[in-house]
Amino acid sequence: MTLLISKGASIINRRLMVGLLMMSANIAADPKRFIDAHSHYEGEYAEQFTPQQLIETLDQHSIDRILITAKPNQLTQQLVTEYPKRIIPFLSVYQAHDDKARWMTDTSIPEQIRHELNRFKYAGIGELHLFEQDKTSPVFEEIIDIARRRNLPLLVHGDAEVIHHLYTINPEARVLWAHMGTQPDPSILDELLIRYPALHIDTSVREGLLLGIHQVNGVFDPRLSDHWRHFFVKHQDRILAAVDTFSVNRWKRYGEVMDQMALWLTQLPDPVQHKIRYENAQRFFKLALQD
Repeated sequence: MTLLISKGASIINRRLMVGLLMMSANIAADPKRFIDAHSHYEGEYAEQFTPQQLIETLDQHSIDRILITAKPNQLTQQLVTEYPKRIIPFLSVYQAHDDKARWMTDTSIPEQIRHELNRFKYAGIGELHLFEQDKTSPVFEEIIDIARRRNLPLLVHGDAEVIHHLYTINPEARVLWAHMGTQPDPSILDELLIRYPALHIDTSVREGLLLGIHQVNGVFDPRLSDHWRHFFVKHQDRILAAVDTFSVNRWKRYGEVMDQMALWLTQLPDPVQHKIRYENAQRFFKLALQD
């Protein structure tokens, strides 16, 4: 198991290292099943990281299934066709890199989404990048309605204001809030999860934050803080663990990210761990997975 320590660390607490290495051995000996609830596989990745390598990576880390959203959508469809039991396909509204910043003003997108949903079976729509200044976008509101009519969840990358507005449009929307929001603060998340029963969050790209990696007298101490531990236990049914392969390098570092994720997950009670890494995603995506 690979333990990532910042280059700035000059002294490593020997006792902590021994404990983490023992934890690593336990993790390696226990091939726990996992669903990666948020990842990407873009067209440009395929030249350096093939679909076969993708599946091999999942196998190495006991990943049963993985949410994939890609541009173009045809790449997601190809993955599903080749590996139907491994891919959770989400429909991307982006077909070019610049779409991330302008999709909310493109009035042709809702019809494109309807067309894609009629041609191929997707498990959801997203990732949708949107922030407060564009929260009332008519395109966004129409996508919310499409998802409601099709009973599909949305993967949303945005601030709390976007989440609040989304739930004024559809109070029962199934939403996976990427990266625990733009301000991953337990008090903010607690308030929204209580207010919106259908809201879920994913933990992607927050592994450093969740470990509480910070420097104290030159020693790095990757332990899950008490406030995060309390939050995870309290909302254990609403949190989905995820990696988010936002770049080809992230795919190449997938094992390192999983190692870091395992460090904070294994600091939680076993039943809570299982829900966050597997059971919650199984339920959220309504997958009929074999035990």
